[in-house]
Amino acid sequence: GGGRTTPTPSEPRPRRNRYAEICCGSGRLAMQRHCKFGDDVVTIDKPDPDVQQEFLDDSPARVAHRERVQKLEEHKRDAESLLDDRAKAAMGRSLVTHFKEEIAKLKAEQKAWHTPHEVISDASAVNVDILPSLTDTKRKPVHKHLAIDLAELMPSQLPLFDHIHFSPSCKSTSYLNQAAHGRHQHPDALADSEQGQTFDQLMQRIIAIIFDQTERRKKEGLPPFSFSIEQPRGHATKHKDFLRLEDPVKSGGHGAILVELHMCSFGAFFEGRPIKKPTLMWINMPVVAAAYQTADGRDAFLCKRARKCERCRRGKDHARVHGNCDKLVKYPHELVAHHCMAVQKMVQQARLLEEGGASD
Repeated sequence: GGGRTTPTPSEPRPRRNRYAEICCGSGRLAMQRHCKFGDDVVTIDKPDPDVQQEFLDDSPARVAHRERVQKLEEHKRDAESLLDDRAKAAMGRSLVTHFKEEIAKLKAEQKAWHTPHEVISDASAVNVDILPSLTDTKRKPVHKHLAIDLAELMPSQLPLFDHIHFSPSCKSTSYLNQAAHGRHQHPDALADSEQGQTFDQLMQRIIAIIFDQTERRKKEGLPPFSFSIEQPRGHATKHKDFLRLEDPVKSGGHGAILVELHMCSFGAFFEGRPIKKPTLMWINMPVVAAAYQTADGRDAFLCKRARKCERCRRGKDHARVHGNCDKLVKYPHELVAHHCMAVQKMVQQARLLEEGGASD
């Protein structure tokens, strides 16, 4: 009874995941990872005076929560109007008190999931330590937004991430705009236009970030770097940098798997009608790519005559994409939830491998 007990090996220290969304727009993916999964996140996009990036968690549940508060505030105002009527004043005071308590309760819930972000607009202020320690899990998750043109950032300035999603502008790669950019006239799909050449330079920086993250994680003994890049169906499939992503790792590429999906399969609507918006995604982790594929490796979320998506089976015709692209920049909530769950599965598997390797 009084003998020594054998000490049990210490448990692996918990740590936060890190997620980045580059060319982030509304940042829906990053906000989902931040608010639902507790990731430290970094969003990056060039400053746009016409866009105030609030980074609200606008998931359906949170929107419904805010609408409920608004409705209760309307009821409170109606109850306050009874206070001037002597016969109804007592009932009015009771109702006002009730609605105030309900509103306070809901706003306290909102405060718990409100996560303000810090904006960094000076590229020289960015470094690998802009996020706090990974192992400090008692604090709230952190969100840093870099309102900086990606061309101003060196890849080595960024912290290491478990996953980065890139969504560079689609304006010069879409088939709809090919006449303006001339990609169809070049075998490597490079552009003639100034806007298209800016995209080509941005892709070189994205490739550099992927290479840097891959090599640095390897040196630190971390699980392989995970990324996804989204573009419309178009000239990106022939672009030299996207082809390089698909090249096998042994040949100097990144082994990315190309999947296609149709946005109507994830609930994308425009003016009451489903909108197809064929979209491509390059994903380097098979477990994430598998979330978009059937068991035999085919694309699982294509809406075609033979197998229409659920919305289109209800008799809805597709809305027109051409001319409406600027109104469709936000990912549908169903796609956001689907992609983030696929990333979560990948992160969990990588963590198990990491902890297994640490205990060997």
